[in-house]
Amino acid sequence: MVTVLSLAVGIGANTSVFSLLQAVRWRSLPVREPGQLRVLNWMGSFPKEYSFVGEEFVFLRKGGQRFGEFSGPLYGALRQPEGESVEVFAYSRTEPLTAVTSGGALTVAGLLVSGNFFAGYGAGPSIGRPIRPEDDRREAEPVAVITHRWWERHLGSDPQVVGRAITLNGRSLTIIGVLPRGFAGPLAGDAADVYLPLALQPAFRPDNPLASPHHYWLQVMLRLQKGASESAVRPALEVAFRRHQQELSESGAEPPTLLLMDGRCGPWIAREALASPLAPLAWMVGLVLLVACANAGSLLLARNAVRQHEMAVRAALGAGRWRLIRQVLADSVVLAVLAAGLGLIFAWWGQAALVWLLPGLQGEVHFDVRLDARVFLFTVGATAVTALLVGLLPGLMASRVTPAAGLRNPRILGTPRLRLGKLLVVGQMAMALVLVTGAGLMARTLTNLRRVDMGFDPDYLLFFRPDF
Repeated sequence: MVTVLSLAVGIGANTSVFSLLQAVRWRSLPVREPGQLRVLNWMGSFPKEYSFVGEEFVFLRKGGQRFGEFSGPLYGALRQPEGESVEVFAYSRTEPLTAVTSGGALTVAGLLVSGNFFAGYGAGPSIGRPIRPEDDRREAEPVAVITHRWWERHLGSDPQVVGRAITLNGRSLTIIGVLPRGFAGPLAGDAADVYLPLALQPAFRPDNPLASPHHYWLQVMLRLQKGASESAVRPALEVAFRRHQQELSESGAEPPTLLLMDGRCGPWIAREALASPLAPLAWMVGLVLLVACANAGSLLLARNAVRQHEMAVRAALGAGRWRLIRQVLADSVVLAVLAAGLGLIFAWWGQAALVWLLPGLQGEVHFDVRLDARVFLFTVGATAVTALLVGLLPGLMASRVTPAAGLRNPRILGTPRLRLGKLLVVGQMAMALVLVTGAGLMARTLTNLRRVDMGFDPDYLLFFRPDF
């Protein structure tokens, strides 16, 4: 039982980390044909007097910077050559908003979106209608689309919610739609509760004027329409981008470059930042599984040492070496399968703890960490590797018995010398020491990070060149 529990902890921890890593980095957005989505980034110099607000920014290892934010006029220039082959849409987080409903006041997260956001994104409300281009005008009536979880939690799943008024930061808006339960926005973690037209920027992002070419704060994506190819639409987008940027760039600066990234998982820079804490954790839980395998392997060695007489009899009756190995591997497979079943339960419980513990994943984040077919395949693979690691070495040792020597040797009826088993115990203790030391350092780092007052909201970083 102890062996099964130790293996279950190792398999469950690896499954839990893999499911979260998949949700953060590899899971496709739940939209229509996600493979047709592209994320727009760009590389080039950033003028000193310009401001960059957002999280889509990264220093490249080979030098230079990559940006994922665009100004309002630059987004407008990119929309001009779209035609019918591509839909270019934009969005940006708001500052935390204060909402007033019949249930009282609360803080919500908002996302400003262009009028064609839902059409380009490939998903829309299940109740009511989406935000449309006519809603994205200064003179239009203020409207909002809310998420299903916010509708359930704060509006009591009111079936007559369409047309109902809510107040955000003292401004009254009309709810026009409710998104389906499985909807997930493009941003990593999908924290938005309310989707608002981009034209409401003066009320909800007053420090980032939509008409200013000096403020980069919009994230831009596009959807290739049916029959369109990236190679066909790229030239027009690059021409519009370079024409706009060259007018604003400093003299002598290297011309900027527009990048079209795979958008099936959404903007990748923020997702990579969220996934980075999971890399050392993946190594640690892999080490946990190795320790558990060493423990189970040493126990099987001890068990097989007592069974040497049995193995000698089997060999004398005609059992070949592969048959003896399979006998031991069958025992390890049973242990691994039982551990995998229990490990899936541990993985289900461990996902919530990981989201709460890791920096950057706390708060109102909504990653889809369900145990899907890919996670089950990973668990099956981990189970197979576990069974092989646990049973192969004891099986090889058991298969080396010779019938004549084994039946004549009286020591096989007593307690044998287990030199290899002692080596496994030493190795297990060494890996456990490394694991405990690493876990302690990581826990101390996480504790210190929680106590640090950074003095700013890390989701809204303001970068100025050249001093950032």
